[in-house]
Amino acid sequence: MEQTCREVKSLPKCPHCGMDITYLVAISEEVIEYEFNGKEFIQTDVLGSNVYDYKCPICGKSIAKTRVEAERFLGGSDHGSA
Repeated sequence: MEQTCREVKSLPKCPHCGMDITYLVAISEEVIEYEFNGKEFIQTDVLGSNVYDYKCPICGKSIAKTRVEAERFLGGSDHGSA
């Protein structure tokens, strides 16, 4: 039987606290449209959404500013640099 060597990827480490992480916390802002009838707000539309920061779930410090940087950090070979 022939053995094959599999590449084992290590988890990315937060560059600030050094902990292994499997996800980032995405911070976003949304612009939402509501109707107000004098008593309650009724959501009618989401006009826009913008994720502007990706943070470590452990220490809360910023790791990436764009989705591309976040994806590179989480899945790229150069873990630890955003």
